[in-house]
Order: sequence, then C-alpha cells, then structure tokens
Amino acid sequence: MNYHSDFNHSATVSSDDVDLIAAMRGLAWASQLSGQTMISSSGTGEKHWRANNHQVKFFFTGASYRDRFVEKARRLFSSGWSLISTKDDEIGAPKGDSYST
Repeated sequence: MNYHSDFNHSATVSSDDVDLIAAMRGLAWASQLSGQTMISSSGTGEKHWRANNHQVKFFFTGASYRDRFVEKARRLFSSGWSLISTKDDEIGAPKGDSYST
C-alpha cells in the first residue's frame, strides 16, 4: 500500500526562518488527525527548504486537515511565513524524496 498517495491535499508555505518551518512540522502532525501523520511533513527538512527557495509543501489526507493546519498556523505564527498555495490533487513525496514547490 502506498500511504503517500492518500496525502493529496497540499499547502505550500514560505518562510526565511528554518526554525519556524521546523515548528510547522509539529503543527502538521497535530493537524493530520489520522493515518501516518509524519507523511504530512515529508520533504520539509532544511535541505528541501534550501533547495526550494525557502518554500516547503505540507500534505494531508483531506482538505479539512489542511485547513486545520493553516488556521492553527495563522493563530500561532502571526508573522514570519506566508501561505503560497493550496492544492487538492498532489501526492506527498516519499521520505527522502524531493520535489519542486
């Protein structure tokens, strides 16, 4: 079974603060309430962040989980980041893989 294919609702965020991105990984795990929660932040490590011009994508199994992530991020991190886009037809990158934002 390819669990990554279930994670097809994405949120692309941008921040010049890699520590903020690290905190957002935990927020993504808390927002994805079911399944393999760590997939939500696959491909958001520092090397991916640097390679993609300080942008990363978070993935969720449903739009409601993604929206929960965005709402919580807006509440907890009032500055230092921006939401670039959301999509409902992308598949999360397997661990260690990279993709363009």
